[in-house]
Amino acid sequence: MNILKAAVEEIYTGGLAKVTLNLRGGVKASISQNAKGEINVERTETKKQKLTE
Repeated sequence: MNILKAAVEEIYTGGLAKVTLNLRGGVKASISQNAKGEINVERTETKKQKLTE
């Protein structure tokens, strides 16, 4: 959580353009700022399934 908060602060102040974190369990968090200055936070969860014959 602290890393995510620090990333948002750095993006807001202009230190970073975009941050993407790969978390355990197939979860990815992406934080960026658009042209209007709005902070975008996106969470993507990928689940893999092994198929058996």
